[in-house]
Amino acid sequence: TSEGCTKLVIKGRSPIDKNTIHITFANQDGESNQLVEFTQSDVYVERVFELEKITGVQNVTFIFLPGSNFDFGSFRFER
Repeated sequence: TSEGCTKLVIKGRSPIDKNTIHITFANQDGESNQLVEFTQSDVYVERVFELEKITGVQNVTFIFLPGSNFDFGSFRFER
């Protein structure tokens, strides 16, 4: 929407200290990239990450670098 979102909530778990997740947002005007770091958890937990404001319809891609060890449960965007 035109109001956009400024938060990303990710539910996941990981046995390693830190997983860097690259998030790419793409639309007809171009592409932007943002990073979040999900820290270790033995059980599924929700973590909230602040984002630079994203508006409109976007194609979203999550990129995990080699060495990541992350179980992705779910995600949602919030204002």
